[in-house]
Amino acid sequence: MQSKTIKWTVGLLVAIAIGALAIGFVYQTFVIRHPVTSSLASTSLGLEYAAHPGIVALALGARCRTGEYVQAQQLIRQIATPIKSAAVRRAIAHCNQDFTFARAASFLRKGDAAGAIRLMTPWYPKGPDPYRAGVILMRSDILEHHLNQAIAMGSALAARYPGDSTLLPLVRELKNRAVLDRAQAALHAGHFAQAIGWATPAYQNGPNFYRAGLILAQSDLAEHHLRRADAVYAALARRYPKDPRLGREADSLRTRAILTAARAALIDHQPALAIRRIRTRYPNGSAPYDAKLILAEAYASEHRINHASRIYHGLVGRYPKNRALAVAAENLSIQKTRAVARAELAAHEPRRAIRTIRPLYRSGRDPYDSGLVLASAEVALHHFARAERIYAVLARRYPRDRALGAAAENLRTRATLAEARAELAAHEPRRAIRTVRPLYRSGRDPYDSGLVLARAYGQLHQNRQAARIDAQLAARYPKDRDLAVASVVTRVQAGHARAARGELAALNPSEQALVFGSLGVSLTRLYRHFVSLDGGIANSTGAYPSDNQFGIRAGLPAADGTFVASAQRIHRFGQTAESFGVDFYTAFGAGASGEFSVGYSPNDTILAHESLGMALSKSVGAFSLDMSVRHLIFSNAVANIIFGGVGFYPDRHVHLETGLYYVPETNAYSFLVAPEWFHGGINRTYLYLTAGEAGEQLIVQNSILRTPSYGVRLGEVFELTHRISLNVAVFDDYRSGLYDRRGLYLSLTRRW
Repeated sequence: MQSKTIKWTVGLLVAIAIGALAIGFVYQTFVIRHPVTSSLASTSLGLEYAAHPGIVALALGARCRTGEYVQAQQLIRQIATPIKSAAVRRAIAHCNQDFTFARAASFLRKGDAAGAIRLMTPWYPKGPDPYRAGVILMRSDILEHHLNQAIAMGSALAARYPGDSTLLPLVRELKNRAVLDRAQAALHAGHFAQAIGWATPAYQNGPNFYRAGLILAQSDLAEHHLRRADAVYAALARRYPKDPRLGREADSLRTRAILTAARAALIDHQPALAIRRIRTRYPNGSAPYDAKLILAEAYASEHRINHASRIYHGLVGRYPKNRALAVAAENLSIQKTRAVARAELAAHEPRRAIRTIRPLYRSGRDPYDSGLVLASAEVALHHFARAERIYAVLARRYPRDRALGAAAENLRTRATLAEARAELAAHEPRRAIRTVRPLYRSGRDPYDSGLVLARAYGQLHQNRQAARIDAQLAARYPKDRDLAVASVVTRVQAGHARAARGELAALNPSEQALVFGSLGVSLTRLYRHFVSLDGGIANSTGAYPSDNQFGIRAGLPAADGTFVASAQRIHRFGQTAESFGVDFYTAFGAGASGEFSVGYSPNDTILAHESLGMALSKSVGAFSLDMSVRHLIFSNAVANIIFGGVGFYPDRHVHLETGLYYVPETNAYSFLVAPEWFHGGINRTYLYLTAGEAGEQLIVQNSILRTPSYGVRLGEVFELTHRISLNVAVFDDYRSGLYDRRGLYLSLTRRW
């Protein structure tokens, strides 16, 4: 009995299952697939809900799975509440969930990323399906270009669902896109180096080869990396041969980059670089309008006016209504005229420059620059009044240009200095002083005017005035070492030896050498005390024995000059004699100086028993007039030696003395030529040449003879220090019919 009951129960359950399957099949076949039947079934299911909840759950699931959310919602509204079936509640929940995801997907398809984000935000990460919600949020952020948020969402999903192999590649792609977005923004902002840095890895390794390549190429072009940009465009063209934009864009960007680079070179004053860039891009002269303008400006900047003019005239002929081109061509013509005039002025052809620039100045098209060139040409011709009138016109026309007034003032100063220098060159120092002294006293140009004034006083041998001006200049310009040297020299020439020695001590060795070189033989005026030891030996032909001599000289300063006392002993031609003498050297001013001498020998042998002498010298510019008379008294004869000569001093390195000796008692004469060379600071080489019929040196045994003669003496003065000098000389004296005498002379001098 019990077994039969079990069999009946199992059979009933099997029958019910088979019936449910049959009903489901009919429902799937006819109700779901046919809208009319479905609508009728929905109504009947709603009415029969209480009796068949499983069928309702199946129907709701079917509706949601096929996307018929409207019909599913209608079915839900028809269900009586409260819902007692757990299966129906689960079906409704799943249906609402699918419906929400479907709406979010619909928003994305329509481009409404904000709507999708609004729906999905509450569902992530605590919703029933956080994976689907996260994916939709990530897609929405991508759509909204919130790539950083999308990358963060993708990274979180990949970590939470490691089995999904699509997430990590997507995150890498998003990161690549984010980097390229930054590169694109940097490119648009002009930060080309940053754009290159961000785009290069994506170009080399990323999937966005096309976009990364375009960004990289444009940035390289902007940075003038032309070869690298060309290589990128070539790679893009090989991969995308059907894309016509690549060639056009590359050519356009390359052109724009070259023009930009050429303009930049022109702005940086590198016209040659601008020309090279344009010519490299357009070697056959087929440059566009902008490129030709840059090329013309570059040629004009390089003063290649003819090249620029050809380009401008070609453009004017092509665009005759372009006023800017006509103005540029006119400006170039003006510039060409100015350039020609300046070149002529630089070639020391001011008259040609005036003929070139004066028509342009008078036309009024370029009064300022052409006026300056014309004034400079007039100054070069020393037409200072004309140049000053031009500056006056320009100053009235451009009253705010203070440089014009300063230039006019400078021109007047230059005119004054040039006039004074010309007067100096003409050996008119008094006129030069009258011309330049007001300029010096006004202080407008004390340096140059002071130098001219000191030189003028020097020509007049007013050494004290010259020294005063040099001292004022040296005090005003303490860093000018040339002035310091000149001050010492003029103080010495003015007789201010003590002050000169004080200034000399403040100079460095090289500057002191300049002082000594300028003074030359005038060192005795700087060091007024000296002691000199001299001696010599000689051999004569004939029966004359060898001779020798020894002497000492000492210099003592006096108020108006220097006393020199001397004593010597001579053994010559077998005779011996001593002599003593005093010389007095003085300066009279105005370039005149004198010497007075007295000598005495106690022996009646080869030297005069008594001697008196007087010499005068007068400097005139670079020349000096010299004359002297010596009166010699022997035991049985009297002789006078008269000398007249001219000295020439072209510069401080060369001196030349010429003159004539004459002895009235015998009518003997002798010509003198004595050049001197100063070198190595103050070392001096000298040569004395005499020729004629000698007088004084023919004194033999108390008689005066007249015979053809010559004498040669070659010597060198070595300045061992600034206070010690050594004089070494060799000589040869020839007296026809008497003797030929050769020897060596030495002298050592100590100054203080």
